[in-house]
Amino acid sequence: MNNLMLKRIENRIFLHCFIYCLTFQLIGCAEPELEEVVVEEEAVVEILEPSFETQLAAVQAGDSDEIKILQTALTYEQLMQIKELTELRHLRLDRTLIDLEVASQLKTLASLEIINLPASNCTDEAIAELVQLPKLTLLRIGSQRLTDASIRTISACDSILYLHVINAPITDACIDDLSKMTQLESFYLDHTQVTDQGMAKLLKALPELHVHINDTHLPGQEHKH
Repeated sequence: MNNLMLKRIENRIFLHCFIYCLTFQLIGCAEPELEEVVVEEEAVVEILEPSFETQLAAVQAGDSDEIKILQTALTYEQLMQIKELTELRHLRLDRTLIDLEVASQLKTLASLEIINLPASNCTDEAIAELVQLPKLTLLRIGSQRLTDASIRTISACDSILYLHVINAPITDACIDDLSKMTQLESFYLDHTQVTDQGMAKLLKALPELHVHINDTHLPGQEHKH
């Protein structure tokens, strides 16, 4: 095989490689790898939340009116800093325990409208402090220490429109008190001792109430909010 023929073969191989690489890029075969990296980075960003210090500073500066700490438990010292946020409107603490002393401090936040404490470990006495908030509109509370007495206390708070009780040993004995909350628009109930009969009684008293039990809407209420 002479040099000329070898050169032609080399040129053909080079041309095929070039066309292959060009086609590979044009059809976007290299794109998914980049997209996967971007998606992974976005997923990481989604699970990160601003630190307590960052959120605290934003509220203090008037740039925000909410504190939402979903991933960590606040210390007592941090909770005591929250009581100074007179313009705070929304407080969500997913992993923080709230005792009677802290609840008595939070009740001084006259602008607070939303309290979301799904793992608070609150007692009936602590609830009695929280419902003294004059603008409280939404209360989402979880605690094994709550009893039907808490619902009786909550029912006297006519500003609450949305109530969500989680992992609490409340029973059908609280239904009569709930039935008095004629202003209530939405009631979510997860992992309690309230029975179907109790819920039927509540809906008879408040037929327009949006009810959600153990992560499930009642039939016909799927599109209500």
